Amino acid sequence: MAKKQNFHESFKEHDEIKGPSNKNFGFTVGGIFGAIGLIKWLIVGHISIISMIFFGLCAVLVGGAAVKPAWLTPLNKAWMKLAMILFHIVNPVIMFLMYAICFIPGGIIMKIVRYDPMHRKFDKDAKSYWVEKKETDLPDPMKYQF
Repeated sequence: MAKKQNFHESFKEHDEIKGPSNKNFGFTVGGIFGAIGLIKWLIVGHISIISMIFFGLCAVLVGGAAVKPAWLTPLNKAWMKLAMILFHIVNPVIMFLMYAICFIPGGIIMKIVRYDPMHRKFDKDAKSYWVEKKETDLPDPMKYQF
């Protein structure tokens, strides 16, 4: 039985993440492995075991994508599972670092200089906290809300 959602929207299209086609996977990942092998070869100056491994992976993936892309289905699925695992690990770490590097220092600086952009100070003598809006140059401001 399907799980009932309490949303007014349908999120069905987000249930399953579809990876690239086998042909795209083979050419892209194989090309990246080939580039890594070439860079390693150029840095070392001679073909090393590591360069040969990357060239071999490149040949298998690009050859498989060119000859019979269906052979790459298990590799493509495994690659997507690895990508999802990395996503669930790396995404929270990156978001925490962005928060720690951007927002925390900004909040500390605003507290030090006593800047309150939301005007949250309580004033017992204030009759209202309504902020008067200056006039606009639009002829009919409610017509262009968005």
